[in-house]
Amino acid sequence: MVISFVCLWLLCSRGRGALPGLTRALILWNLELTAITELLSFAGALHLPGVALFWLVSDVWLLTLTVRSVRHGEVHLPDAHTWEEFSPRSHSAGFWVLAAVSALMVFFALFTVTYNWDSMTYHLPRICQWAQNGTVDHYSTHCVRQISSPVLAEYVMLHLYLLTGKSDVLINLVQCLSAVLCGVYSWGIARKLGVSTAFSRLAAMMTLCMPILFAEAFTAEADIYSSLWMMLFAWLLLDFVKADTLRFAAAERHQVLYLAATVSLGYLAKPSVGIGMLVLAAWMGLTRLVKRDKLWDLVRLALVAVPMVLLPMIPTSLRNLHSFHSLQSSSVSDELMVGTLQPRFLLANLLKHIFGNLQNGYIPGSAAIVNRIVANLGWILQLNINDDAISLSGATFGNGDTFKFGNDDAANPIFMLLLMAAAAWWLVRIVWLAARRQKTGRPVFTMARQYLPVCGIAFCAMGCTLRWQYWGARLLMPFMVLCIPGIAAQAEDFADAVLKKRKKLLLGLLWAMCMVDLCVMIGSFHGKKLFAERPEGYFNAEHCYYSAQDYQAACQVILDNGWRNVGLYTANDSYEYPIWAMLKSEDPVIRHVFPVTDPYDPPFTPEVIFSIDRDLSDGGMDRDGVWYSVVWQQGNVSLLRAE
Repeated sequence: MVISFVCLWLLCSRGRGALPGLTRALILWNLELTAITELLSFAGALHLPGVALFWLVSDVWLLTLTVRSVRHGEVHLPDAHTWEEFSPRSHSAGFWVLAAVSALMVFFALFTVTYNWDSMTYHLPRICQWAQNGTVDHYSTHCVRQISSPVLAEYVMLHLYLLTGKSDVLINLVQCLSAVLCGVYSWGIARKLGVSTAFSRLAAMMTLCMPILFAEAFTAEADIYSSLWMMLFAWLLLDFVKADTLRFAAAERHQVLYLAATVSLGYLAKPSVGIGMLVLAAWMGLTRLVKRDKLWDLVRLALVAVPMVLLPMIPTSLRNLHSFHSLQSSSVSDELMVGTLQPRFLLANLLKHIFGNLQNGYIPGSAAIVNRIVANLGWILQLNINDDAISLSGATFGNGDTFKFGNDDAANPIFMLLLMAAAAWWLVRIVWLAARRQKTGRPVFTMARQYLPVCGIAFCAMGCTLRWQYWGARLLMPFMVLCIPGIAAQAEDFADAVLKKRKKLLLGLLWAMCMVDLCVMIGSFHGKKLFAERPEGYFNAEHCYYSAQDYQAACQVILDNGWRNVGLYTANDSYEYPIWAMLKSEDPVIRHVFPVTDPYDPPFTPEVIFSIDRDLSDGGMDRDGVWYSVVWQQGNVSLLRAE
């Protein structure tokens, strides 16, 4: 896998530079992985031999092609110039800090056992089911999210899982490396906006130190991975925005294909990023109309993009259509999105997301202030602020006066304050420049000044439509990361206009804020999760009411008796993955026995049923006319056998 990616990077960097080459390599590598996953799945051969053989062939072929190209002088190994300003050649302290933070994230990813709730309940269990079944086709399950959730991040994790002998030791790297790359593209987008090297590196630092991004980097979730596709889309799109003229030429067609691929892969990573991509695409379209490109050329470029957008989506879409009669499960989409389009409710929903991220431990009493403001908003807008239409299951808005650094609910006060400050400065600056335009003749709406409001619209669109929930920050993460280069651009503009020669004071202050946030996160939360042992580490999630000892004892009973066909009888959000991890040595067949989905699986007669979170007050349960009695019980874990 690594050899294939490096070779693609070298081949794609020819005549383009490291970052353009990296962009194309990421796209091609993910398309390659998606294609082989679907092909092996179709053949029912998605097991270690098939995956290993594919990557061996891919590595040998791409390595041979790279060596041949280097010998012929077609590909040159990267030198210091290739890496432009994002390199240590300037010996900037900022670069080395970024490198240290990135290395620290990788260290945490490798030595933190995946433990957050969603990873245990559906992200990792679905990978185990795919590996067992040899296909990514839908299967019978009690947890609909295992088959309805976006697939691309788990495709990458599946390959790592199989190649490491069904181990989760490298799983965290998918999200972690995506986080590092989000930092790289924050820098890259800022540079395309005309931001200086120093403030561009600040953008990278703000990204890496965002609490929700840092926290999720050590999970098997997919929000950072989807954020990366949003950033890749934005980075490519800026070339179309700033181009003087777009024509239906070969270079533009190739670029459109890569841009279209990010749309498709972003959809497979998390469909919600499509909202941001749509807003950015509308911005590009308006820009091209203002520059008076030939409409027919634009139409033809769009038509080129359509097949690339649709083709990678087809297998997943067909599976969803068969199971849910729609492109995705309505139970999942209905849960996440607001239940009303009334403007005042949408506004209240957005403000709840904003103020929820302002709670912090740096300002004593901040949570009480936030709660009071949100309560008053309900009175002003004449609505119930906790209405089911804008609150998941009617959850009450309220936060404790503490730091929040959890994998799912980390608050991001520094980001939110800087976004609000950048928006305020943007408005002031636009009014000031518009008033003086006749005297100076300078353009008001440069690309850097267009970027922040466009990304702000995308953020607000998602904030309005995403039903408020305690873990809303992670779902908003792609949109928050997207805004950071715009914040850096406005910060530099403020420094140039107001601070002038003292601009380093602002730069130092912002770097210090990021470093303080990073140190507090590690010291008060993430540092405590390091070096946990498996399987105990799987149960380190906040508010986890499951016991590692209960799971271990139940699995040991199964292993001691040599039972190979294990049924699962769980609730729709139960801790499932530890069962797979603890029984891995015997490689049993594990299937859900009372699924809420259609019975995709072949007939299955379990030797024992592993029950979690189910009412067994009758002493057992009936399955297809066979009574299964409780033969072992400890805590909320039970084992049942047929009489």
